[in-house]
Amino acid sequence: MRDPYWHDTTHALYAGDPRQVLAEMPAGSADCIVTSPPPWRPQPRDTAADAPTRYGREPTPALYLAALRRLFAQAHRVLGEQGTAWLITSDRYAGQTGWDGPPAGRHRRRIRDHAMTGLPATSLIGLPWQLAFALQDDGWIVCNVIVWNQPTMAKTSAADRLALSYELILLLVKTDQYTFDRDAIGRPLDRLITELGLDHNPSAEQERQSQAPRCGWQRIRRHVHQRGSGKGIGYCRTRCRAAADPRKRHDREPLPLAPVGDVWSLPPRPQRHILPIEVPLACIATGCRPGGTVLDMFTADATTGLAARHLGRSFIGVEQNPDLCRIAEQRLRGDNRPGDGDA
Repeated sequence: MRDPYWHDTTHALYAGDPRQVLAEMPAGSADCIVTSPPPWRPQPRDTAADAPTRYGREPTPALYLAALRRLFAQAHRVLGEQGTAWLITSDRYAGQTGWDGPPAGRHRRRIRDHAMTGLPATSLIGLPWQLAFALQDDGWIVCNVIVWNQPTMAKTSAADRLALSYELILLLVKTDQYTFDRDAIGRPLDRLITELGLDHNPSAEQERQSQAPRCGWQRIRRHVHQRGSGKGIGYCRTRCRAAADPRKRHDREPLPLAPVGDVWSLPPRPQRHILPIEVPLACIATGCRPGGTVLDMFTADATTGLAARHLGRSFIGVEQNPDLCRIAEQRLRGDNRPGDGDA
């Protein structure tokens, strides 16, 4: 195994191509994977030859999918038998990428031989689902396709279609015996974030809260009992009623919500390649055994690593971009905290 770019007693950051780094890791060395690969944005034809190889810069969607499949073949080996993988991805319209591709007309897709015909500019490419089906073929079990609702994404100049306002989180496992703490989904993350001291920037936090609806983890949960059980509809107070700012919370009316399902309303991305910490917190708390190791093949600013640390898990991060490696090291050292906008 190569020397880490940076490490301490529980966290390690590696610089380089994630597929090469994972190929050097022992089998079963990770208990949970939380990662967000770069979206597909191909290089212009006149600059592609001079650009370094990056995930998301492949000349065709099929080559992009093939690169992720090769990476996740290594991830499948590295992930423990009872581990979970949370893959955060999004779709694109053919006209959004600048890809002119082969002539339009046919809609045949052949992922295995890296060929894909052109699509009309107004057509969704279907990248998340193509990737999910391809990973199924490679032996992964797709347990859930979670919709991460982000209303602030819904901006488009197109008058002939609705705007995309979500990303998808694929929950992937290797066997039907895997770590899954269902109760963790119902815990109030805003209380956890307050306890961890992550909402230290009030103006940034207020701006984020104004941009996205509060999720089921941050409100009063509703427990609906089945008819005939002798029990009616009850409400259960969660710990979030006692959280940080009593002036804001004492006057809040209970908002009954159904138990959290596969649609999550969490804060949006602060920047394109940056995750809000609520996303890895939810994934790790739900799908990583206590004291386990979390792996992120596209570390970016190390938000997943910070979430792992706050939840008492170890972390292995891989980042190919040297600038982001420096930022990730800073944040893992504790020089910066979530919400600082340092990327």
